[in-house]
Amino acid sequence: MKLPEELFSPRRTPNDFTRLNSSLHAKFNEYMFEHLEWVIENIPDGAMIQIEIDGDEAFNAWSRELVSKSVAENQPVFIARFLPVSGSQRYAYEASASDTQLHAAMAQQ
Repeated sequence: MKLPEELFSPRRTPNDFTRLNSSLHAKFNEYMFEHLEWVIENIPDGAMIQIEIDGDEAFNAWSRELVSKSVAENQPVFIARFLPVSGSQRYAYEASASDTQLHAAMAQQ
C-alpha cells in the first residue's frame, strides 16, 4: 500500500496528519499481532500508543499533542517510532523500548 503524496507535503493539514497516523497505527497493529510475545514483554498494560516519524517534527508535535489530550493520569505511553525507508512514502517500524534493539521491516508496498 502506497501512501498518498499529500501526506508528505510541507502544507499538510490536520486531516492529513490524521490519515497518516491512522495508516501507521494500522501497520503497528499488524506488527503487534505478528509479535505478541514482544508486545507482552515491552508494552505496558493499558499503554496508549503514540506514533512518531523520525525526522518529521511537524507530525511528531501533532501526535504528542493528540496523545496529551487523550491520555489518562498515570497511563503509560508507548512511542512507536517509524523510520523513513528509501523514499518519502515508505516507513519501517523501529521498536522504541529502551532495552531492545528489535527492528521490524514494515515498509509499505
